[in-house]
Amino acid sequence: MVEEQAIVIAVRADNVWVKTTTLKTCATCPGCSSSLLAHLFSGNNKSLLVDTLIQLDVGETVIVGIDERKLLNWAVVIYLLPLIGFFSGAIIGRFVADSITFFGENLIVLAGGIVCFALVVKYVRKSLVLKSHQLRPVVLRKA
Repeated sequence: MVEEQAIVIAVRADNVWVKTTTLKTCATCPGCSSSLLAHLFSGNNKSLLVDTLIQLDVGETVIVGIDERKLLNWAVVIYLLPLIGFFSGAIIGRFVADSITFFGENLIVLAGGIVCFALVVKYVRKSLVLKSHQLRPVVLRKA
């Protein structure tokens, strides 16, 4: 579990708004999994909506977390699938360009890569919107 300390700034029925309290030193250290969130939240404090089953009050300090496995799986989906789509489209474009005697075969290869890249990015964005609740952090405990 990737964990981060935060302060509750607003309370709702089954979730809360929290403000992260990332230390500047955490953003520069690559040593632990918490540095991953520190890189995301480095610079200024960020507010985010977090699910909770714990009764909390405004101003309380809590520990929020995201499941590492889900985070890494989505990182692969976000970064690797578009690259695979681009190279697959370029390969398809190469086959199309080889079958057509055309002066701009490199343009066909590039266009095939870009079209497949765009389709995969559209699919990934739609998947993220539909499954965004899987990546929402949760309150683990009071600090």
